[in-house]
Amino acid sequence: MNQPLISKQNFDGLLQKASQLISQAKELNDEIQSSDQTQFEKMKEIIENARVAQLNLGEQLEQVMEQLDKIAKISEQKKKIKQLKDLYGKEINRYKQIQKNLIEEGYEIRRQTLHRRSTQTQQYKPNVMQSTVTVKQSQIEQKQFDELIEISQLEIDNAVIKEKQDEIDIIEKDAELLNRIVNDMSTEVNKQGQQLNEVEMNMTTVQTNLKVTIKELDGAIFEQKKTLKKYLWLGLIVLVILGILGVLIYYLIHHIEEQQNKNKDDDENKINE
Repeated sequence: MNQPLISKQNFDGLLQKASQLISQAKELNDEIQSSDQTQFEKMKEIIENARVAQLNLGEQLEQVMEQLDKIAKISEQKKKIKQLKDLYGKEINRYKQIQKNLIEEGYEIRRQTLHRRSTQTQQYKPNVMQSTVTVKQSQIEQKQFDELIEISQLEIDNAVIKEKQDEIDIIEKDAELLNRIVNDMSTEVNKQGQQLNEVEMNMTTVQTNLKVTIKELDGAIFEQKKTLKKYLWLGLIVLVILGILGVLIYYLIHHIEEQQNKNKDDDENKINE
């Protein structure tokens, strides 16, 4: 008697814990989304801390969901698990997009900073205004200087793009891992939910068939009673008719006997005379 109650209490407790973990994931997303950090190193630290925190929450949520799945026995409980899964799936997608935006912003800051430093360090060019340098030499040196800056900044862009893509790839893998956990749970939940629905549908069908059968039996019993009643009335009518016929026959026989006796007496009287 107490087992279903205990299971329900455990389910409700675990469901609340899962909801709290998802709320923490949402709060973490809100926190990093509202960050107005403009320093690259600080922004990178925020990204990494958020990544570690989300993975930790994902591991905890996975364990809770596994326990919920073992306890859940009815389709209503399975639906609640699926609702949590859908809610967490949205937070995973949101986390991925927020992290990507931060990475884009952070590495744009880094690119601009490196460009600025590169330009500053290239200010070693010779003083072309010196009297010993001809105008032609000055033009050549200026061209070489511009080419050097262009090559240097292109290398910076390529390096930043590669580093940024590496960071994005890490976030993609994290999101893929978290989504796989959710999708695995979703597949199992849907599978077991379908099985429970099939059982419930079968039970409903059995109950419906049972009601139809009972109704048919009631109808058959009613018809039997009706037929039996009809036969009883018919038998009673036959008995009444037989009774009437019996009385009539008895009366007829009695009348015939009386008539015969009367005739006999008359004959005897005639003989005596």
